[in-house]
Amino acid sequence: MKKSYTFIAIIVLLLSIIYVNTTNATTSSFREIKEMDKALQRENLEVSKWQIIVKESVTRDRMNQLKPKVKEFFSVSTFETEETSEVEKLSAPIPQKNKQVTEQFTILEPKASDEYVEVIYTMTGTVLNEDTIMNNSSKLAKLSNTLFTSKMLKFSCVTSTTSDKINSVNFFEKIEDTLQVQPLNQLDENGFHVQSGYTQKWESSIPYENNQMNVQVAIREGLGGKTTITIGTPIITSEY
Repeated sequence: MKKSYTFIAIIVLLLSIIYVNTTNATTSSFREIKEMDKALQRENLEVSKWQIIVKESVTRDRMNQLKPKVKEFFSVSTFETEETSEVEKLSAPIPQKNKQVTEQFTILEPKASDEYVEVIYTMTGTVLNEDTIMNNSSKLAKLSNTLFTSKMLKFSCVTSTTSDKINSVNFFEKIEDTLQVQPLNQLDENGFHVQSGYTQKWESSIPYENNQMNVQVAIREGLGGKTTITIGTPIITSEY
């Protein structure tokens, strides 16, 4: 009997570790977004859009187990389907109760049977304040623990638009100072600048040459004198 209790205790401990890890991973997304917001505020810029993406590659068996869970979680009865020669895209028609925050849940199933299935959840907002963070961080944590595992990847970014002219060199230096970024690489093209680096302030990172990278800052000079600034971790995955 004692061995049974010990076994049960170990299982409970392992499950609690997994829960804490996935919860920490998702709540850190909003912490990172808040720090990006503060970095922009120091330059008198406001966040016009923020986004969190959670994704995971899963087996087809896992995908089939997920489908009913996704329907139950979002209270939907079916998936909307799009199909190409290479992939079938399943989208959950999530009711958008709040215009300031939208959600998407997508399953990308390759036609090639030996390839993994990509599961992607996206939360996008146009307003960033304490109420927004409080209302959505708990939902994000619950979703991550219900529909994803500790193998999930997360991406966070914020975007700001200004009519002011931005000096990319000075701007990158100020962001590096605020977020304590070690610069690794910089791309400069006509009206387009990207700085990549690493900060110990944030948990997730990806390999880059002989280092780790978890910060990207992009500046794009657009039509009509508008400039778009995007900060993301570990990389920018949205259009910029």
